[in-house]
Amino acid sequence: RDAAEYFRGQVNAETIKLLQNVDNWSKYKHKNAHIDSVYLDQIDVAIGQTRLLINKKFKQFLGLCDDCQNGTSQPPVLAKDLEGFWSMVYMQVENCGARFQKLVTLRDSNWVEPDLMPVKVVKQTKNKK
Repeated sequence: RDAAEYFRGQVNAETIKLLQNVDNWSKYKHKNAHIDSVYLDQIDVAIGQTRLLINKKFKQFLGLCDDCQNGTSQPPVLAKDLEGFWSMVYMQVENCGARFQKLVTLRDSNWVEPDLMPVKVVKQTKNKK
């Protein structure tokens, strides 16, 4: 039962962080509709994936937390079950975070892909003795 409360706290904390990203990027997209549609699409994908995670997987997981806490499901949901499911869900949380971080990187580079940015080449000289 303590595990159920712990994981509910984890879900709530991650939900707050993820919804802040969704809100920030929704506002950014609305104010910057002039950027290339490829990047607008990436914003939409990040927002959509995050909303799906919150509305589907998080709700499913919270249902498992309820089952664990109530002890009424057959078979019973154990703390180790919650831990295993959370590990899988958390990979998706990290994926959403990575998508938003990529958007931050792109925005900060004026929407130029890092691999398309010019590279400064520095020639090394050998010291002759």
